[in-house]
Amino acid sequence: MDESVSSQEFYPVELKHNEDIPNAFIIPEDLSWKQIILFSGADSRFRIIPKYFNINNEDYDFKYRSQHSKHLINRWTTLLQEEDVYGEHWKKICLMFEICSHNELPFSTHNGFKAIRNDPELLVKLILSMWVNDTIELLKQEIDYFEQEMAIAFHWISANIWQSTINKMIAAMPSVFQSSIIKKLQELFEHLKDIFDSTLSPKISSDFLRHINESNLDKADKITKSEINEFKTKIKGISDTNNDLPVIRIPLKGSYYTPQAMPVFYKVMMESAMVAAESAASINQGINLFSPIYKENSRVINFYRKYYRENYSEIFIRTLKIINSKRK
Repeated sequence: MDESVSSQEFYPVELKHNEDIPNAFIIPEDLSWKQIILFSGADSRFRIIPKYFNINNEDYDFKYRSQHSKHLINRWTTLLQEEDVYGEHWKKICLMFEICSHNELPFSTHNGFKAIRNDPELLVKLILSMWVNDTIELLKQEIDYFEQEMAIAFHWISANIWQSTINKMIAAMPSVFQSSIIKKLQELFEHLKDIFDSTLSPKISSDFLRHINESNLDKADKITKSEINEFKTKIKGISDTNNDLPVIRIPLKGSYYTPQAMPVFYKVMMESAMVAAESAASINQGINLFSPIYKENSRVINFYRKYYRENYSEIFIRTLKIINSKRK
């Protein structure tokens, strides 16, 4: 984890068994890096929790580890914000994504992903970086696990952030190559469609891509009572009363459906998709789903998106169209 390690040297190093002590391992003496993360290999039968060490010092206590982790997250936030998607730190993020995937590690093992999780522009840069570094197929493979673990969703990112971040990627290239990457943008949008086919519904992914690309959608009216009743018939928990479904306060800024009395879990399911649409439409002063203070809200929203995907996707795109209607 040393900042000076290059992307060419950023790979796992296997520890050696200590022959004198059972179940003990030895860090190679010639290891030049002193800040490391220890974790189990992909084929390990018994696995350890990944843990950061600075082998120049005694092991840190919990308080120091917490402070140091915050410092590293802030450091990575700054590095990734300032660097374009072709940069060295972004290459290391792509490599760490591969390491986490191959060894079945939580993505939160690396503080860079914790930094990315809190910033929608960095999330777009993650996709762009994995595209230019030829690891986008791995991201598509792990997308559901990544979104669930990090309590985020790429479709919550507003259209203006998608557009400005893509434009910055193009501008960061030498002018002689810019026309080439513009021609390849269709390939990028095909990857994005695969992502949204997987995390939303194929029925709405094309419409949503049009929203990202043009900030423009068809108009739509508020969701009616009969439509709400239709959505409700498709929402079932494990218990007969549906009381096992998670509930949380969803602070919406707009009104998108005809009010009616209903159990709270139906309301939370519908408004989860609606607040996600407000985020994608950059409604001013709306809830910031990427802020750590709303992480519990994000987890509940992701629950309904995962288990009631078709319902969620239909309500999500309908809300985007209602917002679009009000802006015209």
